This record gives sequence, C-alpha cells and structure tokens, in this order.
Amino acid sequence: MATATLDAPLADVPVPGGARGLRVPHRPQAVPAARREFVDDVTERLSRARRHRTGASETAETVEDVVAEAAVVVSELLGNAVRHAQELPEGGILLRWQVRGDVVVVEITDGGGPTRVRPARPTAFSSHGRGLRIVGVLARDWGVREGPDGRRTVWASLDGTAARSASNG
Repeated sequence: MATATLDAPLADVPVPGGARGLRVPHRPQAVPAARREFVDDVTERLSRARRHRTGASETAETVEDVVAEAAVVVSELLGNAVRHAQELPEGGILLRWQVRGDVVVVEITDGGGPTRVRPARPTAFSSHGRGLRIVGVLARDWGVREGPDGRRTVWASLDGTAARSASNG
C-alpha cells in the first residue's frame, strides 16, 4: 500500500505482468517515501520467490544485496528525474519494478528533459554528477528509452553481483 509524504501522496499504478508501479510526486521530498515503499515490496517479493524455488542456493545476504543495490539505484534515478526532467503530463514520475527470478528490474519514467541521459564527468571536487556512474557499477545492465511523446524511461536490472564481487575481491 502506498504511503504519503507531506502533502504529496504516492499512488499505486496498475501495471501488467506481476510488476508494481507507483506514481511519485515530482518533488525531492517524495523520493525517500518511494524508496521505502520499493524496498519493502521488493524484499517481500524476493523472499517469497526464494521460498518457492526448490534447491535455491540464494541466501538472506543475497536478498539483502539485491535490495540494497536496487534501493540506491531507485534513489539515484528518482532524484535525477526530479532534478533534471519534467513531470509526466498526467503528473509525477512513474516508478515501476518487477522481480524476475533473482533479478530486480526497475524503470523510472518522466516527461523528458533538455539533455541526454548519460554519465557525467565530475571533477574530484564536484558535489554532483556521480549518480549514473554509481548506477553503472551496481546494475547488471541499464539504459534509456526515449518515447515519441517526450517521455523518457531509465531502466536498470540488478542481481546483487556488485556487492558479492566487492566482498569476494
């Protein structure tokens, strides 16, 4: 169930195929509430999927790794949409996610913006510009789809391998 942040509520959006969707207000204050809703739902979905698989070798740490990485990516992409893009014509930003086996796929759709979505080249002392580089490190894959109506969707798939690689390296 979607929760509210200040005077801007999150709204569930019907999404086919077992995915979940939230309309997030185009405000920085809405990002933490959307992230919490996402984390709670993905944790439950991954745990349920793990319980239903026979012979699953996945551990609780694996679920935590995937959720932690996905939460960072959702925060980065929602923050970028709020800072750099317009809201959708119907209002807000659309956050969608789906659990496919051990992989979480997230999509953020906004009304587009004046620039291309690409990793910046920040200087050592820049306070911004590292978000998409972080997404690139955490995500198994990520990309951008531009719609003919100006909508832009940034997506990422995550499986926890960044955390497991770091702990094994």
